[in-house]
Amino acid sequence: VASLVQSLAELPMNKKITMALVLSLAVLGCDSNKPQDSKKKLADQWKAARAAVQYSLAKQEYEAGDVDSSRKDCDQALTLNPKLPVALILSAKISIEKGQLDRADAALSQARELEPKNPEPDYYAGIVYQRWQKFQQALEFYTRANEKAPNEPSYLLARVETLVALNKSDEALDRKSVG
Repeated sequence: VASLVQSLAELPMNKKITMALVLSLAVLGCDSNKPQDSKKKLADQWKAARAAVQYSLAKQEYEAGDVDSSRKDCDQALTLNPKLPVALILSAKISIEKGQLDRADAALSQARELEPKNPEPDYYAGIVYQRWQKFQQALEFYTRANEKAPNEPSYLLARVETLVALNKSDEALDRKSVG
């Protein structure tokens, strides 16, 4: 189901609608002779597919600068699938943009639990803590993100900038400690 959700999230909108229709026909067509557990499983898969489509719409709206519509569609995606990490991260980004840092922190905490190897929740948590002016905690999150994705320049830059904010310029300039 997770790979289906991820695949659907990456498709263009017209293909998502087509895939959603195909999936719904498959669900309806396969439903007639299945036991109750299979019906629930198919219903859950259908909700996950709908959540992926809602998330994709929310992501497109966010990228277009329509934060309010993005919030609405992201919330709908999370209502359908509260454990969709990409939607949790997008929700956090929207919350950061709107100054709702507590809400962002909660979404990022969930995303970190669901995908501990994903550096994005750590990076955005660093942003939240930096906005709260809790630079040591921000540094810890940026460091984790940088360790998970050492080739991502924005993670390294955020880490170095936070070291400078903490008056650790020598450490920021030391190549061994930053990369």
